[in-house]
Amino acid sequence: MLANSVAGMQGCERGVLARSSLHLIWDLFTLCGGCDHALYVDSAVYPTTRQGAELARNLGATLSFFAHHDTGSLARRLRRDAGERNRPLVVTDGYCPRCGRIAPIRQYLELIRKNGGRMIIDDTQAIGVLGSRSFELPAPYGRGGGGSLRWVGIHGPDVILVTSMAKAFGVPLAILSGSRAFIRQFKAKSHTRVHSSSPSAADVRAAEHALALNDRIGDSLRRRLSRLVQLFRSLMKQIGLRLVDGHFPIQLLSQDLKVDPVHLHISLKRMGVKTVLLREERPHPAQLAFVISAEHRADEIRQAVRAVAHCLPHASYSKAKEIDNDWLFVLPEPCPPGTGRSAGCR
Repeated sequence: MLANSVAGMQGCERGVLARSSLHLIWDLFTLCGGCDHALYVDSAVYPTTRQGAELARNLGATLSFFAHHDTGSLARRLRRDAGERNRPLVVTDGYCPRCGRIAPIRQYLELIRKNGGRMIIDDTQAIGVLGSRSFELPAPYGRGGGGSLRWVGIHGPDVILVTSMAKAFGVPLAILSGSRAFIRQFKAKSHTRVHSSSPSAADVRAAEHALALNDRIGDSLRRRLSRLVQLFRSLMKQIGLRLVDGHFPIQLLSQDLKVDPVHLHISLKRMGVKTVLLREERPHPAQLAFVISAEHRADEIRQAVRAVAHCLPHASYSKAKEIDNDWLFVLPEPCPPGTGRSAGCR
């Protein structure tokens, strides 16, 4: 019931539970191995998903990478392989926090549907945050928290979703969602479902509780979260610092700034502000991210920005001192304890 509830929320027919997305990826790409599949993988896909694609290649599938979110790059590779009989399988993340953009899912599907292809989406970042867009009510993240498919308004039996609930919902289990026929096939051929333990009863109950909260207050928490992100971006702009474009609750400091992210991360930690270091290829050793939750308060956002200004000599610390008790946005009362994550907000 739980897996099917999550799948329905995402716009799919059926779902199946697993202990982690790693378990799902191992089985999924084993199933997609063989000489009848040609995998086309976004070059910036999550590392675990990339490893799954390489597993499929070791089992006989062909594998190539296309430029990040570049439909032209994908189209060229599909044209190159047009004479082959392999079934195309596009692999991508639903949302990329590095560039702040949703993948061009609609365009990908238009390209591969002509050849009877399918698409695998890792929707771990988007589920619980993004949802169906509404033009009637103010909902910057959409409504329902169903993830990237709901955001772009697409569904179909040729879309497979791998989703960890450990991010927005705070529950350590994963869901594979897709068509009724595909989920039946997956269950019949899964190895980890035979040789690994199933999710614990405690995790299943936690997930059910998270979904119940999402149904009841998830949209209001997402609206609150959006205002907190807007406040953070506005205050960072006031002190002269630029963030990567995007309104997602993972906010990244622009790499154009001459800032040592590791040093800033350590300095902020000493001041009580926890940030996340994302690994990067050279010339950047890492990228600094701020993760905002619906449980944060406006005064905590201000304190974090003051700390950033204090740690960076080129930031306008004088302006940071002016960030006192003036409310730039009207925010509701803080969330009840324990609801920020499990209600669908980061």
